[in-house]
Amino acid sequence: MTTPQPPEHVPPATESAPPPGAPGPTAADGWPATTGPAGNAAGSGAAEPAAGRGARPFLIGGVAGALVGALVVGICWAASSFVAGGDGAGASADAAAACGVFQRVPENWKAETVTEANTYQLGGAIALAQAAGRQDQEYAALAAQARQVQQAVVTLNFGQVAQLVTDVRNTCAEL
Repeated sequence: MTTPQPPEHVPPATESAPPPGAPGPTAADGWPATTGPAGNAAGSGAAEPAAGRGARPFLIGGVAGALVGALVVGICWAASSFVAGGDGAGASADAAAACGVFQRVPENWKAETVTEANTYQLGGAIALAQAAGRQDQEYAALAAQARQVQQAVVTLNFGQVAQLVTDVRNTCAEL
């Protein structure tokens, strides 16, 4: 039986600064190694205690968030089929509300008249007109004009916004 031989004594490596002009230490991938606190090379494990967690918690959180979001959207979609069941009463109420808001927004549109409140009111009126047009074809012209107002607002064409709001008001008077 042979006895194992003790390993030869290898002196520990000493860390010393490389001579000027010599390349510095490199990581396993061949890129220059960066040193972290206390001179430890980055990636040595000493400066990265939380690196072992990975992206798994974020992935699980993202999937859970997507599922909860889909559940909320599904519930809202299902509930919307029971509200204003397509009898036209909801469409006329939406059109009347949209027309009421279009009556309140400013006559003349310029950069100074575009306030946060006016923008929200106009956006609400546009959405109500769109909803009325979807529910009842009688309000399709109102919905189309509201869509044109929205496009003019987005492009900041204030002269066109004023004219289109006047057109919507005239359409509302005919309804």
